[in-house]
Amino acid sequence: MKIARFLLKLFVIFSLPFGIVAALLLALIGGLTGEVMGYGNGAVTGALAGLFGGCFAGMAFGGLMTLLLGGVHLTQTRNTQVQHSASFKFSGNGADARQLCQDAISQVPGTAFDPDLSSDTVLVATKERTWKSWGDRISFTISTPETGQQLITVESRPVMKATMLDYGSNEENVAIITRYLVEKRGVTQVSL
Repeated sequence: MKIARFLLKLFVIFSLPFGIVAALLLALIGGLTGEVMGYGNGAVTGALAGLFGGCFAGMAFGGLMTLLLGGVHLTQTRNTQVQHSASFKFSGNGADARQLCQDAISQVPGTAFDPDLSSDTVLVATKERTWKSWGDRISFTISTPETGQQLITVESRPVMKATMLDYGSNEENVAIITRYLVEKRGVTQVSL
């Protein structure tokens, strides 16, 4: 059901703008052509034919782009989400946890910390733009539950909130950080 809803959203996003523009242009061209040719009610008939042609063109374009881009996204990521997260337990103090997060983010290529968005308990890094993406925002939240251990939650999401396709870049960011924290630093991953 999630995949069907995802593909329907893509279809609407791709087909509506193209269909509206194509319908208006084809209606204008059809109306002018019908008027010039001097057919009975040529302007109206040509305009209506242009509107229907534009709607059909929009649906065809939307369907094609949904199949192409949606298919590529689904085959690369195997899911429809663009936001990914993971949580970890760390036996250390807050300063050590903060340093651990800074070390982990240095493992993700093309990232830099954003001090304007960061605080004592939240670290935010931004990944550079690529031909596939407008960039990603990776955030670490450090909290101390009752157990005395530090709980580190990492979240990666697109910089642009309207992004529906990320081709797996946010999932890859979380996987790189998880691999570093668990394998290299011995931090325990938890599921919330």
